[in-house]
Amino acid sequence: MIVTETAQGKLFPVIPSAFLAEILDEGLRLVGKHPKILRMIESDQDLKALEKKKARLEEKAWRARQTPAFEGFKGMDDIRVEATTLKIGRPRMSPVTAFLFLLVSEHIQSIYGKAAVDRLLDSRTVEGFLLMRGLPMPGLRTIGDNVNAISEGTRAYILKCQIAEIRGEGLDNFLELHGDSTHVAANTAFPTDSFLIRKLLDRVWRDSRKLPRFGLPTFRRHWTETWLDDLKRLDFAISVTKKAKQRKKHYRRYLETAAKLLWHLAEEAMKLDGRVKANGLPPTLRRQLETLWDGILQDLMDCCHLHARCQERMSGNGKRLGKSRVLSLADRAAAWIQKGGREAVVGYKPQVARSRNGFVTALIVPEGNAADSEMAVKLVDEAIAKTCVRPAAVSFDDGYPSVTNLAEFQKRGIDLVSFSGAKGKKLVGEALWEEDCMKLLRCQRSSVESTMFVLKHNHGFGQVRRRGIDAVREELLAKVILHNFGRIIALRKRRDEKEAPSVAA
Repeated sequence: MIVTETAQGKLFPVIPSAFLAEILDEGLRLVGKHPKILRMIESDQDLKALEKKKARLEEKAWRARQTPAFEGFKGMDDIRVEATTLKIGRPRMSPVTAFLFLLVSEHIQSIYGKAAVDRLLDSRTVEGFLLMRGLPMPGLRTIGDNVNAISEGTRAYILKCQIAEIRGEGLDNFLELHGDSTHVAANTAFPTDSFLIRKLLDRVWRDSRKLPRFGLPTFRRHWTETWLDDLKRLDFAISVTKKAKQRKKHYRRYLETAAKLLWHLAEEAMKLDGRVKANGLPPTLRRQLETLWDGILQDLMDCCHLHARCQERMSGNGKRLGKSRVLSLADRAAAWIQKGGREAVVGYKPQVARSRNGFVTALIVPEGNAADSEMAVKLVDEAIAKTCVRPAAVSFDDGYPSVTNLAEFQKRGIDLVSFSGAKGKKLVGEALWEEDCMKLLRCQRSSVESTMFVLKHNHGFGQVRRRGIDAVREELLAKVILHNFGRIIALRKRRDEKEAPSVAA
């Protein structure tokens, strides 16, 4: 149970009446009713701390092995590196503070940018919540580390507890479900092949300059810097040239120069590969070297793939499949997302399930550009698992219809299944299509579009900050949790306004 302390030296409450304050109040109410949330956050923090402790023990054991023990004395070769328990150390952020800052970070949509930092430091709402509990304002790096430590499983459990409270309060019965997908832009620049090839080669060269700190020689300079300058100049010429014939000429020269540089860097990497694997460094430096070297090799392989793709396109031998295309320097999990006639983005394609009253009951973020028809049953099953309610009616747009999906929904005992579009009409049949209940479901399906707009406009759902599929899933889950808190506040106020006249009468 959370005990709210009185702020010392404050005659009046220090928390201003703001939307963020209402959100934080809802968050405290939720963890007060479901204390397991705080235990799960604490377990996530422990797991993060144990990982750091294990790294320290590995470093200590390695250094001990470098100094042999005296004869007749017990050596230090048997230092255990399995970190299983944590001892009392410096105080760390409490689980409830980490949970509150999870909501705050998604509300201001960042905790690292300058504007977000200024907003956070100037926020009297955050200051008031911390002051009321006798807590100091933690450092920004501490906030980020603890918020990012909250795992996807913990966030999914928070969403499940939130949905249970919504149902218990009677704000929604979750008997109606509307599903749809949207595109989310990754935290990366929009790619062109010539830009990616040049940046990959430049990153390989820059990373190779870091090898001496690990006791390894750097790559030979040769003509590397001259070739990189030529690639930059030709890349610019390709971008600004309007005539196709001239652009093709620039591209041909670009690929010739890139091939020379790629071959040179690959040769240098092959020479050092054996020495990297046999390097006897301390565990901390060893992990850093492995990360650096794996990045160099991956960049060289991606560059080879892109170069071959450009050569195929130049020779007119067709295009490679989009699934195998390299799209980003920063986020390798990002995919090419094309929805209908809309502008394509490099990012992700989350699937969202919306209830009748606007709550998000399920979120699935698949890898790549998954077909909507493959995700319909998974989305409904996820919603049933979160709400513990089997919906009586489900509705999807014309990207989801299939005979398999309809059969699976009927097998689950869902009475009304609506698919929009010509394919949906053909699938369910003319008679059922014209029934009033099906017409109503098709009309209400568009409500999920408004939820998508609110998620993107209010909570930054259309552009993620973090990189990698796991981090993106965690971020989008937090945005959904914040959205549902907002809906709880709005519906509760609406209900109280309706009840107020009757009470007065």
